[in-house]
Amino acid sequence: MILPENFVEIGEFAVCPTVVSQSEYESVLGKNPSEYKVGATGENPVESVSWFDAVSFCNLLSLKMGLSPCYSVGGKENPELWGERPWSVEFEPKKDGIRLLTDGEWREMLEFCRRGKDFDGAKFLYRDTVASKRPGSVAAGKPMSGIYGIIGNVWEWTFGPEDEQRIFGGSFLSTWEELFTERTAKRGTRNPEIGFRVCRTLLERHERCPECGNEVSSLDTFCVHCGILLRKEPCKSCGEKIPLGSKFCWSCGKAQ
Repeated sequence: MILPENFVEIGEFAVCPTVVSQSEYESVLGKNPSEYKVGATGENPVESVSWFDAVSFCNLLSLKMGLSPCYSVGGKENPELWGERPWSVEFEPKKDGIRLLTDGEWREMLEFCRRGKDFDGAKFLYRDTVASKRPGSVAAGKPMSGIYGIIGNVWEWTFGPEDEQRIFGGSFLSTWEELFTERTAKRGTRNPEIGFRVCRTLLERHERCPECGNEVSSLDTFCVHCGILLRKEPCKSCGEKIPLGSKFCWSCGKAQ
């Protein structure tokens, strides 16, 4: 089940730890188009979905959760009212709904994992899927900074302005050289190598500082009243908490 409270915060957005699974997709759209179905578990990634399918999933899940959808067609947010494909999709990132990562956000997610304390180059690649030539469980293997399966399970759709969208991450059929490249695919393409991951924009909200009790912004790194560190992450060398996005650790002096 996709739960926003489990999303991993990266800068100004929060990403789902896994790509969308077959069971998650079916719970929203009532069908599973995947070619590589696995028993009754439904925990392999959904694939054979077009970019339009992914956008529809995002909006329908947003409506189901009571969130504001990020996509619309002709001013309508409900995909059931969008009519015949292909659609001209309008994107509003400053809403709280479920959406695809943009091209830049996908690259930022990759870099976020690479500089995490638990980064392990030997386990970064989802080797089992590449070796078996079949997709594997969305949460198999070791997560990097809380995120699973970025490289080597299924290519991931992203949001861009062109009809040919970028896909990232490689798949279970990719060569070694392809795994760390970007490709493009037509929005209407349904390929068993392509799935998708979702995220949300982190909107500003007002809350109380846990130290002094004064009102602060959820996007503030430090409390403007008492100076306490609010948004933090562990140093990848010593584990001490440092400001989110810092280039070095104040405790051990190591670069991040």
